Amino acid sequence: MPDNKYIDAVSHLAQRGALFLFDLGYFKIQAIAQIAGAEAYFLTRHNHQAALFEAIAGRVHPVELAVWLRTESRRLVDKWLYLGARERVAVRLIAARKRSMPAACAGQTSTRRRWPSAMAG
Repeated sequence: MPDNKYIDAVSHLAQRGALFLFDLGYFKIQAIAQIAGAEAYFLTRHNHQAALFEAIAGRVHPVELAVWLRTESRRLVDKWLYLGARERVAVRLIAARKRSMPAACAGQTSTRRRWPSAMAG
């Protein structure tokens, strides 16, 4: 069974207070929404294709994560956002700037290499 199908079966087991840990192969916004709806917790890496939003003055605005992280001066970021264009699941984004880049990555400017991030709900 493919990982993104397996998460559908697992998400049906969500109960209040349960904790789900999964990697990107299991990332599926509908399953995350179901887990959050059951008042369970989850921890996963962020899928760069998933839409993020923030609430400012009662309105929801899209967040361009890579752009926002480039402007962030703190080494550790902890921010509440919403995940998914339709689902709008409340998530806590945690990203930590790596202290030093390996020599193999020194010439690369990828935000993902400098800012590994995780989402929790």
